[in-house]
Amino acid sequence: MATTRIKPTATIIRSLEQADGALHQIGSLEHQLQQEQADLAQQIEDMKKALLERQEPLVSRREKLLEALEAYATHEKEELFPDGEKRSIDLPFGTLGWRRSSEVSLTKKCTVEHLEGLGLAGCVNLKKTVSKAELGKLDDARLLEAGAKRNEKDGFFVELNRERLEESFRNAQNRRSA
Repeated sequence: MATTRIKPTATIIRSLEQADGALHQIGSLEHQLQQEQADLAQQIEDMKKALLERQEPLVSRREKLLEALEAYATHEKEELFPDGEKRSIDLPFGTLGWRRSSEVSLTKKCTVEHLEGLGLAGCVNLKKTVSKAELGKLDDARLLEAGAKRNEKDGFFVELNRERLEESFRNAQNRRSA
């Protein structure tokens, strides 16, 4: 196979007028590049906006379904989780349940000075505020001594079984095309 050689041609500038012309062309090219990038950015923004508008009904429906699942799980919590140990239920298309989380709340006793007096300077931020994250690492007795308490709450969650859902979508697609 024959190869074709291309020799580059250099632009030679021999006067201030030519230099000025080159500068003008560079400026023009820069402007054109910036304009094309700005146009592309605007097209992307418009596409994102259109996508969000098209997806709004889907997002709204998903939120309503999540709210309905949480209401159901809350209303039927005793029946669904009678022993209190099992906190989730695996279903063919996903899992629903409750995740235990805790959060430290401060009482009036839990001050910077009080924590420092207890040798808990690590629980104090440099801005001389109480560090809930560090307090959260303490056991409950030490937390109470510090003037704080641990509040536990249940946070609802849903995990989708994406593999099963994809299989279901493929089967439905196959039935429609058959």
